[in-house]
Amino acid sequence: LMGNRLNTFPLADQHLLNRLQDSLMIKRKFFKKKVLATRLSDIIILWNEIQHFYPNFSLENKFINWESVLDTALNNSLRDVNGSEHKNEIKRMLAHLNDSHVQVDIVENNTSYLIPLEIEFVENKVIVKRLLRDFRTIQTGNEIIMINGDSIIDLIEQESKLISSGNIKIKNERALDQVFNFNKNEIVF
Repeated sequence: LMGNRLNTFPLADQHLLNRLQDSLMIKRKFFKKKVLATRLSDIIILWNEIQHFYPNFSLENKFINWESVLDTALNNSLRDVNGSEHKNEIKRMLAHLNDSHVQVDIVENNTSYLIPLEIEFVENKVIVKRLLRDFRTIQTGNEIIMINGDSIIDLIEQESKLISSGNIKIKNERALDQVFNFNKNEIVF
């Protein structure tokens, strides 16, 4: 990949880039309308792509009843009321693949933020490895046991159900990253 501080090369045609960005915004707005048909179509199309085109499907997933995964995902999608719930349903469905290469991210207008801490999961404990800014009440080496009154271990277990990975260490690390994702101006204690 070649480029300078501002661009990668070759430079994109600005007109085509603007058209692409406009079409992506239209799709994003359509998703936000919470249209049931769109949610159900997402699940059905994704399920079929995995069923027919995922290269390791038959080898790694012989113990999964993929039809029941579809039924569950469709039933749950009927109850989804926002994009976040729908994203979690897609993640839950794909978690059955147990493949660390599979990740889901749907860009939404509400940006999430990470707390300026470097944390790690050690012996079933969440430990502050490094502070990325000064805190009065948190120090390196502290164990984090709760977030907003919820057990950190329960939050990690809940989030790990949405992560596709056969490797428990990767699953826990990704779950931990998600647990420490917050909305702007959200109070965390």
